[in-house]
Amino acid sequence: MDNIKCEINSVSDVIEVIESIKRLGKIFPRNSESKIRRYFRGQSNYKWTLIPSLYRDNTFIKEESLILESMNMFPEEFEGLDKFSILVKLQHYGMKTRLLDLTENPLVALYFACNENNGKNDKESKDGALYIFDNANSYFPHSNYVESMMEYIFDASSFVMSAYNVITYFEKIPYDFFYFENTIIEILNRIKIISSEICNSKNTIEDEINKSDEINNLIDKLFIPGTAVTPKRNNPRLIAQQGAFYLPDMQVEKWGSNKDKSYSFTPFPFFKLNKSNSGDDEYEEYNDIKIGYRNYKLKIPQESKRNILKELDYLQINESTLFDDLEHKLKYLQEKIEREI
Repeated sequence: MDNIKCEINSVSDVIEVIESIKRLGKIFPRNSESKIRRYFRGQSNYKWTLIPSLYRDNTFIKEESLILESMNMFPEEFEGLDKFSILVKLQHYGMKTRLLDLTENPLVALYFACNENNGKNDKESKDGALYIFDNANSYFPHSNYVESMMEYIFDASSFVMSAYNVITYFEKIPYDFFYFENTIIEILNRIKIISSEICNSKNTIEDEINKSDEINNLIDKLFIPGTAVTPKRNNPRLIAQQGAFYLPDMQVEKWGSNKDKSYSFTPFPFFKLNKSNSGDDEYEEYNDIKIGYRNYKLKIPQESKRNILKELDYLQINESTLFDDLEHKLKYLQEKIEREI
């Protein structure tokens, strides 16, 4: 693991790890729209995997309904927001989304890794996890890639598509987004060649593409790489937590029979699809995501959590400073006064 310390027992351990990682150097951005950043995430149970809330319990098949129903019921809450900011607001208020919370501040991630499952209030204690995603490509919400993803999520995520529709969607994404995915570029280039060869047919190009076995076999191998997104920090909590998000990978999955050749985008690589005895689709968790060029999962022993929280409190990283609502601020104040008794 690049000789990086694997266990965190104090704030100083985190600083030491980051210094070690910085000495490993940087990579180049994926393209002119992306930036290279380092992100962090804390989870209070080391055994938990990195899965956005929407991708638990197969909720992702209802994604478009969750979004559109929310916007329809409370239009004034989303007026004037771009599509990515709508997802961020839904996430902020507890709606299940495909976004995974990240932060650019390692101490904020450390707080969330230690604040629960630490034996406080007679609750069970568990080892925590601090994730570090180094040299991660990050985009702004207005980038071509993020806007094309939002178009799919808001307008087409509940529908199946033809081969022609899938190709049309991929054409909206700049090729340099796939800079590190040579296989995808090779497949897309091959599809272009095949498409040009069948243009002289009496049928429409759309019909010919949809009927082409070679194109359909290639489409089965396509996926859209995930990326980190630095949002507009337009609310106090995002500012205080130096928040960012991960927009996960999607793979093209065939639906129905070979004759139908219909497709949709499904979560990747969080799940593998299994067929149950009843014939229904079942999804099984099987992998952590890789957000950065280098990714680290560091263990925080359960016995170190409460001492780390004290150190963070000295540095003004606590429930009162990370949350903007009065409920959290009063809770922190009460616990602080009780400790002084």
